[in-house]
Amino acid sequence: MASSLRILITGTSGFVGSACANHLRALGHEVVGTVNSRPGHPNDIALDVRDARAWDAIPPGNFDVVVHSAALMGPQRFHQLTRDVNIGGTRNAIAFARARGVTHFVQVSTIAAYGLRCVGENRDEASTRLSTSRFNPSETEYMRSKAEAERLVEASGLDFTTLRLPVVLGRGSSFAAPAILGQLSRGRAPFIRSKSHRVSVVCIGNVGPMLESVLAYGPANRAFNACDNHLAWSDLVAKYGEALGVEVPWSRRPLSDFLLKSSDPYVMFWLSNGMIGAHFPSDALAAARPWVTLQTLDDAVREEVAGHREQRAHAAAR
Repeated sequence: MASSLRILITGTSGFVGSACANHLRALGHEVVGTVNSRPGHPNDIALDVRDARAWDAIPPGNFDVVVHSAALMGPQRFHQLTRDVNIGGTRNAIAFARARGVTHFVQVSTIAAYGLRCVGENRDEASTRLSTSRFNPSETEYMRSKAEAERLVEASGLDFTTLRLPVVLGRGSSFAAPAILGQLSRGRAPFIRSKSHRVSVVCIGNVGPMLESVLAYGPANRAFNACDNHLAWSDLVAKYGEALGVEVPWSRRPLSDFLLKSSDPYVMFWLSNGMIGAHFPSDALAAARPWVTLQTLDDAVREEVAGHREQRAHAAAR
């Protein structure tokens, strides 16, 4: 990007939003962030994205870009707050973009927008997105709301790019490390039929550079899978075992052991990845919006494990 941009990023108190804001600020762009609690940067504004009037607190003037990252994630099958944040917040972000002359709206979405097809292999952008016209109680509110948010952006008339992120790895991740390390610390790594299905992830240190490239090339008016590593599930778990300093004790378990704990997102992470895979080819993004990789998968896993250990030690000391 040759010139400085004025950018609004929602959700800068979150894992992904903060990484995006830090990277773009380091490049010299003027970044205003929205947070759901106490601001962490002088340019952060505390506001509830659900409240259309709250957006008036954002400093006046036009913005070049909106990066809409704010979202609520959870395993609930039905959850009104998730709908209000993920759908209502997106409506308000679109309205703000229209009012402030935004020329590029970047929707930070998720592979969960594929619904139950977010597990399996070779789920490229041609794969069917979750349908809001057919209700499936097995799909979570997060899946439904993020798919609906994508549709709102597409119908908005704004020039946009949608990035569908997979599981994000690195220091501060609240998902992969607890799921994997929880099992390894108990001396087991369960699987059902195979441990070699492919999975896709993205390192938190590469999300900012990815976004930098998207902004440099301009709106694509389409969605991209946004992953930077594709590997066998067993290889990913082995990296966590190495970072933890333990052998990976693979053990076959019956499917019933998992289904009895279907409300536990960490258990379901093992079930979906270990039984079916979670592979999202990102060739389209790499070809159309190539970016510079700054963080290796090994480094992201090591930093995530170190951060997880520090959190556990801090919690134990309280």
